[in-house]
Amino acid sequence: MPSSQAFAVVAAARLFALIAIGAPALYLRQTDALIALLVLAVLWTYQVVTATRRELELTLSPAVEATAVGIVCAIGMKSSDAILAALVVPPLYATAVAGTRTMVRTVAFQVVSIVSLGLMWHGDITGQEGVSIFTWSMAGVGLSLVAGVTFASDYIELDPLAPYRDAQHLIRQLIELSDNLSSGLDVPALGGEVLAVIGDRLPTQALALFVPRGDALSPVAATTDLDGADTDACEQIATDAWAQAAPVTTGRSFALPVGDAAVVAGLLPEGSAADDVPFDVLKKALAASVVKFDTALLFLPTSATSPRPASASGWPGRCTTGWPRTSRLSATSSTRWRPARPTSTRPSSSRSSATASPRSWRRCGSR
Repeated sequence: MPSSQAFAVVAAARLFALIAIGAPALYLRQTDALIALLVLAVLWTYQVVTATRRELELTLSPAVEATAVGIVCAIGMKSSDAILAALVVPPLYATAVAGTRTMVRTVAFQVVSIVSLGLMWHGDITGQEGVSIFTWSMAGVGLSLVAGVTFASDYIELDPLAPYRDAQHLIRQLIELSDNLSSGLDVPALGGEVLAVIGDRLPTQALALFVPRGDALSPVAATTDLDGADTDACEQIATDAWAQAAPVTTGRSFALPVGDAAVVAGLLPEGSAADDVPFDVLKKALAASVVKFDTALLFLPTSATSPRPASASGWPGRCTTGWPRTSRLSATSSTRWRPARPTSTRPSSSRSSATASPRSWRRCGSR
């Protein structure tokens, strides 16, 4: 359905057409042209007024208006060629309310009516009048084609189901791509793989992987249970590395940002200094695992990115509020994707092994 803006554009075109016709007619005192101008003014005023109450369906169709304008122009063109400027308006109106196809029919009705009635009323049409009819008709067609680009959006009906169809298309593409995945996209499992890569290259007492959740960091996986002091140390140094977006070392503690958002924090064995940690080597070794982990993070539920309240039971307890094991789409054994099942909010008691590394890791919240 045409918008109010489209009707406003047509109304403005009618007004300017009346001014273009009336100014020379008044200056030259052409009585017949002024009568034709008055008829056009009445016709277009009726169209504008009825357009404000479109639900009554009293507005004349584009073909009827074009025929009426053609009749008026045919009768008044001998008194003033300026009256033919009215031929610009009906094609524009047709384009605004129905599109370019209706505009073509409207121009045909308009030309036939003015030529046929002009021959019957005056007996002949001079060459100058024929050129003027053609010129103003083509001007209306050109203006309508240009305006049609603006009016095109008015004819597009919004489909409320279009976002769902687009989502279906994208999910089907994702399912096809999942055939090429070498592993699933389970966040804790891939987090354990990241920790295993570091553990294979660096002797550590404990490792933990954190990801942002709102304005704080939340642990995803760890290699062992930590006491209160070690928990606070890992969390603090991970927060510092996250804020600085750079590796941080303090005593035997270290933290390394990996991927787009994750941070690995760890404790070296007693007597070791974190200043000697080869961060460049670790980053190169983690390149493949981090890509998988960042991909898995993209499919976390929205609730997984919101801040979670602190628990008084220490860091492992804060994880047992239910970090999602799977995303909205979870991988099966064949890496085909299906909607994830709701996960329990109770702590898991099973141990997972994401890699073949001899270093075991525990999912956050396991006992």
